Amino acid sequence: MSQEAQTCTEEPCPVHGAWAAWNTWGSCSATCGIGLQRRDRSCSTPYPGPNGNHCFGDSRDDQICLANTYHDGDWSSWQAWGTCSRTCGDGIRSRSRSCDNPLPSIQGKYCQGEPYQVETCNMQSCPVTNGGWGSWTSWTSCTASCNGGMQSRQRICNNPKPSADGDFCDGNAMNVRMCNQQHCPITNGGWGSWTSWTSCSVSCNGGMQSRQRHCNNPKPSFGGNFCDGIASDVRMCYQQHCPR
Repeated sequence: MSQEAQTCTEEPCPVHGAWAAWNTWGSCSATCGIGLQRRDRSCSTPYPGPNGNHCFGDSRDDQICLANTYHDGDWSSWQAWGTCSRTCGDGIRSRSRSCDNPLPSIQGKYCQGEPYQVETCNMQSCPVTNGGWGSWTSWTSCTASCNGGMQSRQRICNNPKPSADGDFCDGNAMNVRMCNQQHCPITNGGWGSWTSWTSCSVSCNGGMQSRQRHCNNPKPSFGGNFCDGIASDVRMCYQQHCPR
């Protein structure tokens, strides 16, 4: 006999709890494939009184659920158009979108259509601008200090640059001129100091030793004469007889 059907012999009669109806099943825990879903109920029809018994059984119930096994992808909104590649004269700009609204599941189909769009922009004709020369650079250093050298300077056609069908600057981008054309002074050569004598070639019975000097004090230049005299000097040494 159930608790509700028992005859009450106590004063006052105890109120025993009874289950309310099950709530609806909750969402499946998986978005695709196998998951779990839950429902619950409360011991509230009626609630147990002070001396009453609580409801017997579980207040929660779980069951296996099967969510959609796959879904196809769909496009997100197009992004804003990018900057035009040119300000005039037929440029190009593009925009993109992503297949993530939602992403396709493993077995779902990818979005149909293109992820990119390209179109022409700023198709109005560009104004014609003829080129103009910028300022000359400073003259380079002269390639020689005398007897005539060369130096140059440059300029660029960028003030303004020619645009569209505009003409390039007239004239030369480089200028060359002679410099330091005075005759170089003639310098005759002069001997430097002698080196020290080398060691004697033998220790007795007469040997040889030598020394040298260079025509570099100063070097002859611009047609100047080479030094007069000899660059090498030789003398006898250790002329005593070797002991027998």
